Amino acid sequence: MLKHAKKQIDSARRSGHRPDVGSFSVGRCQVDDLTYGGCARWVAVNKRSVSRHWSVNTVKRFAYSQAPIWVALFLISWAHAPSSALADQPLDRYDAERDIDWPMYRDPLLKDGGRESVFDPRLKEIWLAALDRPDAETRRRAALAIARANGMGMKELTSTASTLLRELDKEGQPAALRLAAAHALIALDHRAAADRLLAWSTKVASQEWTLADRRDVTLLVDPALAAWEHDAALPVWRQRLAGEDVERAVRRSAIASLAARRDAAAGDALVTLAADKSVDVGTRLAASRAVGLSVDSGLTAKAQALAGGGLIDRLVAVNVLKRHTDAAAIELLKSFAQDAAPTVAAGALARLLAIDPVHVAPMAVSLTKNADAKVRRLAAEALIAQRTADAVNTLGVLLNDASTDVRRYVRDQFIELAKDPSLDDAVRSAAGGALGRDGWRGQITAAVVLGRLDHEPAAPRMVELMQTTTRNDVRQGMIIGLRRLAVEGTLPAVLEQAQRLSRLWLAEVAKVKSDPDYKVPKGQAKAYDHQLAHIHQMFALMKYAPAEAHLRKFIPKDSGYNPEARGAAVFALGYLYEGRPNDQLVELCRQRLADTNPLNPETNQVRRFSAVLVGRMKSDKATSSLRHYLQQEPYSADVGGACRWALMQVTGEDLPPLPKLTTSRRGLFLQTLDAR
Repeated sequence: MLKHAKKQIDSARRSGHRPDVGSFSVGRCQVDDLTYGGCARWVAVNKRSVSRHWSVNTVKRFAYSQAPIWVALFLISWAHAPSSALADQPLDRYDAERDIDWPMYRDPLLKDGGRESVFDPRLKEIWLAALDRPDAETRRRAALAIARANGMGMKELTSTASTLLRELDKEGQPAALRLAAAHALIALDHRAAADRLLAWSTKVASQEWTLADRRDVTLLVDPALAAWEHDAALPVWRQRLAGEDVERAVRRSAIASLAARRDAAAGDALVTLAADKSVDVGTRLAASRAVGLSVDSGLTAKAQALAGGGLIDRLVAVNVLKRHTDAAAIELLKSFAQDAAPTVAAGALARLLAIDPVHVAPMAVSLTKNADAKVRRLAAEALIAQRTADAVNTLGVLLNDASTDVRRYVRDQFIELAKDPSLDDAVRSAAGGALGRDGWRGQITAAVVLGRLDHEPAAPRMVELMQTTTRNDVRQGMIIGLRRLAVEGTLPAVLEQAQRLSRLWLAEVAKVKSDPDYKVPKGQAKAYDHQLAHIHQMFALMKYAPAEAHLRKFIPKDSGYNPEARGAAVFALGYLYEGRPNDQLVELCRQRLADTNPLNPETNQVRRFSAVLVGRMKSDKATSSLRHYLQQEPYSADVGGACRWALMQVTGEDLPPLPKLTTSRRGLFLQTLDAR
């Protein structure tokens, strides 16, 4: 949510929002004043909700502090969020990461028909009429509504551009109205307005507008002109770099725009700005990044002069060398790569790797022990580029790295390197070593690698860890690894583990029933549920018939088990009975599919795989139920999609795709009451 809040705040600022313009929402918050005071006033109104987690005075003091406004809004939105918003989000079952996949959700792969927004066709004419009204506030809100609706997907709004240009050009109008018109033109991507937007923003700088208004105009127009590659704006941006009374945000906007255009002509001015120690840190770094993108030679001496300075000086030096490839620049970057400051070292290493990984090779091994994760990741890239058995052996230690990013990078690269016959043995040996050692992170990562490589000699160790580990994440990693290896000899041990997990979970359920005050340890329910689900998927893919009695225990709703494990059990039964109709199972599936009791409905996972099970058996005993729930829930991929798939398997029909879910967009400015 933090990233979401910051993104929306930045978007609001770029769009020309001011304290009295429009409103802003994060989660279920609605803040009508994008200032610290507005935040505090919102808190005062919503103090009951905020008090669940924060004292009102605490958040108000924070809102009035010097903290960035997006942080204030994030804290307020977090405090106001319902408890469910703070819970762990479910796994993305369809586009899972390489270490956790869910075959049952891909066989069959069921997708809904998509979603489509529908707008009242009269809205455009209503907004055009509103733009002809005499009062400025109505015109302002109509312009913002056009921008908002365009962002929501409303079509055919480009014809409003001429009217919006009229509002932009009209002198003597309130600043907020002209900002709203400019925002709408930019949202419509009306590039024909570029010259007029540039002329307006330049003229505003010399008018009697408030400092905030002039800044808002600049921050709104500059990114659009840069994106539109409007060359006429380049001299204006260059001039701002050396201006004496240029506001910080306005100068940074010019720097960002020049960087986006890779403007080499501004190189000297940018270098001067980056090297000036009297300039604020943010502007110096922005200028150095901009010049680094546009100038590819001639700055090595200036970077060398900064090398002995403080952290910011060294960062500036690394940034300006971003495109340099001369020998002196490379030597300077090598010295920066050994810098004690991780940000400096990482920047230099990234540049050296881009030039040629051979420049990093001599220092790569030592850098794998660096305290900074980004530096270790770059060291791993250098070692991967060597493509030698020694480099692979060194990288094996990073399979147990504390950084998730480093582990996943090395893991994925190992899987790719193993495709090279000369490195395959080295990869398997390094991964096997990590699996055999005690580091739990390395055990999980190695299980992924060895499972992907179908390295069957790893199966005994995976079984051992599955049976003995006290960590749920390690146990799940071993289960998934064993599923991928698909070694027949491991199935009895895996079934025994499934039965053990079942007993442990039912014991937890019994404790809850006997003692209302007992709470299941945090994360335990999800851990048992997912571990059993992955085991059941293994039984499915290997068609392990001895597991049938165990799997059938998961079908009843009152079995005590959780949704993923139950759904996976039904999924597995589908493989065991593929092409073999069983009347008892068909009836159980029909009952589960039909259980829509509003007070205690069956889970979507079980209903989905009940329909799929009928389809796999190719039984025509539940055809009427399948047709009924396809009609009743046509927008649900879980139920409607599963019923559609099952019917096609049973009857051989070619049924049309699920329909799109049509949503009527409401709540827009001047929305008609009878809109549908």
